[in-house]
Amino acid sequence: MGIQRTPAGHVWGGPFGPPHFVINLFEIAPRRGIIDRKQGRETREVVLLEAIDAMKTRRSIRLYEEKAVPREMIERIIDAARLAPSANNIQPWEFIVVTDPGTRKKIAGLTDYGKFIAQSGACVAVFAKDVKHYLEDGSAATENILLAAHALGLGTCWVAGYRKTYGAPVAELLGVPEGFNLVALISLGYPAERAEPHGKRDLSEVLHWERF
Repeated sequence: MGIQRTPAGHVWGGPFGPPHFVINLFEIAPRRGIIDRKQGRETREVVLLEAIDAMKTRRSIRLYEEKAVPREMIERIIDAARLAPSANNIQPWEFIVVTDPGTRKKIAGLTDYGKFIAQSGACVAVFAKDVKHYLEDGSAATENILLAAHALGLGTCWVAGYRKTYGAPVAELLGVPEGFNLVALISLGYPAERAEPHGKRDLSEVLHWERF
C-alpha cells in the first residue's frame, strides 16, 4: 500500500501502518532503524513533508472550548519541546503546565495581551535559566510546543514573556526560583474558532542568495 494523506495531519499506510498524527512520525522514524537506503529515504521524506504541512497550517488560537486537555497529550507536547536544539546542549528550559482555572485566571490578569489564557484548557509557562542564549533556546522549545499541539489537533497562542513587566510576578505566582527568565506563556486547548491565515511575505521577498 502506498502512502495516502488524510485530513488533520494523518498518514495512512506506507511503512507506518494505521493513521498517525504528525507527532507520531517524529517518534517512530528514529526507532525503526535504517536497514536499506531506499526505505530510509522514504521515511525521512514523509517526516519532512508532514512537518512542513504543520508549519504551513498552524494558526494562533485565542478562543477555546470548555474542555480539559488530557494529561497524556500535554506530556507528549512537552516531550517534543524538550527535544529542541540549544546552545552547547545546555537545555536551560523548564516547562510549567497550569491547568488550575484560578491560577490561569491570575496569569491572564497579569498579562497585557494574554487575557484568553483564562479560558484555555491549560497554560504552559516556558522559563529558562539565565544563560547566554536562553532566549534563543527557549524560543526554539516554544515553537516545538506550537507545532506539536497543532499536530495533535489542539490550538495555541504564544504570549510574549521576554522583558515583560509581568515576568517576575508570574515567576512568583508559580514558585519559580531566582535565576530563571520567562520566555513565553502559551495558551493551549481545543479550538473554538477557525483562525484565518495571515498574509505572509512571499519567498522571493525574504530569500537572499550569497548577499542581502
